[in-house]
Amino acid sequence: MNVSFYAYKYQIYRITKVKSTLNVLTSAGVVAVKVLLSLSIALFMSPSFML
Repeated sequence: MNVSFYAYKYQIYRITKVKSTLNVLTSAGVVAVKVLLSLSIALFMSPSFML
């Protein structure tokens, strides 16, 4: 009884850990894309970099 219960809890913990890691990676990727987009827009809009 106890062993299966703990295995079940560990499986839930592992799944939630994987999901939270994926959420962190996804949000970090979104932030990186936004930063890259804003940097490229700033570079293209600034007159000193216009050729």
